[in-house]
Amino acid sequence: SNWLAVGDAAAVYDPLMAQGIYKGLSTGIKGAESIMKAIGGEQEAMTRFQSSMIDEFNSYQKARDYFYQQEQRWTKTPFWQRRVRRRKSVK
Repeated sequence: SNWLAVGDAAAVYDPLMAQGIYKGLSTGIKGAESIMKAIGGEQEAMTRFQSSMIDEFNSYQKARDYFYQQEQRWTKTPFWQRRVRRRKSVK
């Protein structure tokens, strides 16, 4: 308890989706804001942050799967076969 993971420590995004730097910076800022709120007495701030991270990652996975399934040129190559497989949502 009393800690937050941000950036790649919280969720790793596929480099092909070009989200890594943006997510690292945005989750760092949101994480810092949540910590400040928690220090200020808002006990649920960190729990809300965790929930939002899970929701964002699940949304990313859906978008990633959609875009990867659009690629039809190399469907039989191992690279794309690994990426087209559906993954379970984080809970």
